[in-house]
Amino acid sequence: RGAGCAATSRSCCLRCRALPEQTLIRTITFMKDSFLSSQGRIGPVVFSIRVLLMLVAVAYIFYVGIDYFSHDEKHEFLMPLAYFFGIVALIIALFCILMQLIKRLNDIGRKPFWSILLLVPVLNVLLLLYAAVAPAKTQVK
Repeated sequence: RGAGCAATSRSCCLRCRALPEQTLIRTITFMKDSFLSSQGRIGPVVFSIRVLLMLVAVAYIFYVGIDYFSHDEKHEFLMPLAYFFGIVALIIALFCILMQLIKRLNDIGRKPFWSILLLVPVLNVLLLLYAAVAPAKTQVK
Protein backbone atom coordinates (compact mmCIF):
# COMPACT_ATOMS: atom_id res chain seq x y z
CA ARG A 1 0.00 0.00 0.00
CA GLY A 2 1.01 3.58 -0.61
CA ALA A 3 1.67 6.04 2.15
CA GLY A 4 -1.59 7.13 3.72
CA CYS A 5 -3.61 4.39 1.97
CA ALA A 6 -6.19 3.02 4.39
CA ALA A 7 -8.06 0.73 2.00
CA THR A 8 -7.31 -2.98 1.82
CA SER A 9 -8.35 -3.67 -1.76
CA ARG A 10 -5.79 -4.54 -4.41
CA SER A 11 -7.07 -1.81 -6.80
CA CYS A 12 -6.18 0.82 -4.24
CA CYS A 13 -2.62 -0.46 -4.12
CA LEU A 14 -2.39 -0.29 -7.90
CA ARG A 15 -3.63 3.27 -7.78
CA CYS A 16 -1.09 4.14 -5.09
CA ARG A 17 1.74 2.65 -7.16
CA ALA A 18 0.81 4.98 -10.03
CA LEU A 19 1.64 8.07 -8.00
CA PRO A 20 5.33 8.22 -9.06
CA GLU A 21 4.22 8.15 -12.71
CA GLN A 22 1.86 11.05 -12.07
CA THR A 23 4.68 12.94 -10.40
CA LEU A 24 6.86 12.33 -13.46
CA ILE A 25 4.09 13.57 -15.75
CA ARG A 26 3.69 16.71 -13.62
CA THR A 27 7.45 17.29 -13.75
CA ILE A 28 7.55 16.90 -17.53
CA THR A 29 4.57 19.26 -17.88
CA PHE A 30 6.30 21.83 -15.67
CA MET A 31 9.52 21.61 -17.70
CA LYS A 32 7.53 22.02 -20.91
CA ASP A 33 5.98 25.22 -19.56
CA SER A 34 9.13 26.55 -17.91
CA PHE A 35 11.67 29.07 -19.12
CA LEU A 36 14.36 26.42 -19.62
CA SER A 37 12.63 24.10 -22.07
CA SER A 38 12.23 24.44 -25.82
CA GLN A 39 9.41 21.92 -26.07
CA GLY A 40 5.86 22.98 -26.66
CA ARG A 41 4.24 26.10 -28.03
CA ILE A 42 3.46 29.51 -26.57
CA GLY A 43 1.33 32.35 -27.84
CA PRO A 44 2.46 35.88 -28.65
CA VAL A 45 1.30 37.42 -25.37
CA VAL A 46 3.07 34.86 -23.17
CA PHE A 47 6.18 35.15 -25.35
CA SER A 48 6.25 38.94 -25.06
CA ILE A 49 5.73 38.85 -21.29
CA ARG A 50 8.49 36.29 -20.77
CA VAL A 51 10.99 38.14 -22.96
CA LEU A 52 10.24 41.46 -21.24
CA LEU A 53 10.50 39.79 -17.84
CA MET A 54 13.96 38.45 -18.68
CA LEU A 55 15.16 41.82 -19.98
CA VAL A 56 13.82 43.67 -16.94
CA ALA A 57 15.49 41.15 -14.61
CA VAL A 58 18.87 41.69 -16.31
CA ALA A 59 18.49 45.48 -16.16
CA TYR A 60 17.56 45.27 -12.48
CA ILE A 61 20.57 43.07 -11.65
CA PHE A 62 22.89 45.49 -13.48
CA TYR A 63 21.33 48.47 -11.69
CA VAL A 64 21.49 46.92 -8.22
CA GLY A 65 25.09 45.80 -8.73
CA ILE A 66 26.29 49.15 -9.99
CA ASP A 67 24.36 51.03 -7.31
CA TYR A 68 25.69 48.82 -4.52
CA PHE A 69 29.32 48.90 -5.56
CA SER A 70 29.49 52.59 -6.49
CA HIS A 71 27.87 54.12 -3.40
CA ASP A 72 31.00 54.01 -1.26
CA GLU A 73 34.71 54.34 -1.88
CA LYS A 74 35.37 51.17 0.14
CA HIS A 75 33.36 49.09 -2.33
CA GLU A 76 34.43 50.83 -5.51
CA PHE A 77 37.26 48.39 -6.22
CA LEU A 78 34.62 45.64 -6.45
CA MET A 79 32.84 47.29 -9.40
CA PRO A 80 33.97 44.54 -11.83
CA LEU A 81 31.97 42.13 -9.67
CA ALA A 82 28.81 44.08 -10.52
CA TYR A 83 29.60 43.70 -14.21
CA PHE A 84 30.29 40.00 -13.71
CA PHE A 85 26.88 39.43 -12.08
CA GLY A 86 25.23 41.42 -14.85
CA ILE A 87 26.94 39.44 -17.59
CA VAL A 88 26.05 36.11 -15.95
CA ALA A 89 22.42 37.27 -15.65
CA LEU A 90 22.50 38.34 -19.30
CA ILE A 91 23.78 34.94 -20.46
CA ILE A 92 21.07 33.13 -18.47
CA ALA A 93 18.41 35.51 -19.81
CA LEU A 94 19.57 35.03 -23.41
CA PHE A 95 19.34 31.26 -22.99
CA CYS A 96 15.80 31.60 -21.61
CA ILE A 97 14.84 33.98 -24.43
CA LEU A 98 16.23 31.48 -26.94
CA MET A 99 14.08 28.71 -25.46
CA GLN A 100 10.99 30.93 -25.57
CA LEU A 101 11.75 31.91 -29.16
CA ILE A 102 11.99 28.25 -30.19
CA LYS A 103 8.59 27.59 -28.58
CA ARG A 104 7.15 30.59 -30.37
CA LEU A 105 8.64 29.55 -33.71
CA ASN A 106 7.00 26.14 -33.25
CA ASP A 107 3.70 27.93 -32.65
CA ILE A 108 4.11 30.08 -35.77
CA GLY A 109 4.97 27.06 -37.89
CA ARG A 110 8.58 28.01 -38.56
CA LYS A 111 11.57 25.79 -38.03
CA PRO A 112 13.59 26.33 -34.83
CA PHE A 113 16.63 26.95 -37.04
CA TRP A 114 15.37 30.53 -37.42
CA SER A 115 16.52 31.16 -33.85
CA ILE A 116 20.10 31.37 -35.15
CA LEU A 117 19.17 34.91 -36.26
CA LEU A 118 19.44 35.96 -32.61
CA LEU A 119 23.19 36.15 -33.22
CA VAL A 120 22.84 38.80 -35.94
CA PRO A 121 22.70 42.27 -34.30
CA VAL A 122 19.84 44.00 -36.17
CA LEU A 123 17.96 40.89 -37.23
CA ASN A 124 17.63 39.69 -33.62
CA VAL A 125 15.36 42.61 -32.73
CA LEU A 126 13.34 42.15 -35.92
CA LEU A 127 12.99 38.42 -35.21
CA LEU A 128 11.76 39.05 -31.66
CA LEU A 129 9.25 41.61 -32.93
CA TYR A 130 8.08 39.20 -35.65
CA ALA A 131 7.67 36.43 -33.08
CA ALA A 132 5.71 38.76 -30.82
CA VAL A 133 3.14 39.73 -33.45
CA ALA A 134 2.92 36.77 -35.85
CA PRO A 135 -0.32 34.79 -35.74
CA ALA A 136 -0.24 31.20 -34.56
CA LYS A 137 -0.45 28.44 -37.14
CA THR A 138 -3.58 26.35 -36.71
CA GLN A 139 -3.01 22.67 -36.12
CA VAL A 140 -4.59 20.35 -38.69
CA LYS A 141 -5.71 17.02 -37.24
